[in-house]
Amino acid sequence: MGKSSTRSGGSNKSSSSHSATPTRASNTQTAPYKDLSKFARDKGFTVTSTTGGQHNKGSAHYQGRAIDVSVKGKSNGDINKFKKAAEERGYKVRDERTKPPGQKVWSAPHLHIEVPKKSRKK
Repeated sequence: MGKSSTRSGGSNKSSSSHSATPTRASNTQTAPYKDLSKFARDKGFTVTSTTGGQHNKGSAHYQGRAIDVSVKGKSNGDINKFKKAAEERGYKVRDERTKPPGQKVWSAPHLHIEVPKKSRKK
């Protein structure tokens, strides 16, 4: 598989928790998922999905604005510290350690981190 999904250690594996129709981000060279991935790795978290895999319809993953990170082996304290650091950087964090109600595609406990869409100010 290409650069659609990465795990620490450099292996590429398309995994994830989300949609029935995989697509790719339109411009992965400048996509925010790269900064999100670096942030997560620097904090000791394993990135399990970027722009590939299966995600829910309309997912920010397909726009290159989101990643998923594994929570396996992490304490609640580690997770809460990571979530706080991400939110302080302006990232939106969705805790998906349990399947969110109404979400059609979900495969395992993880955190979903995304760069919010830029607001259109006049």
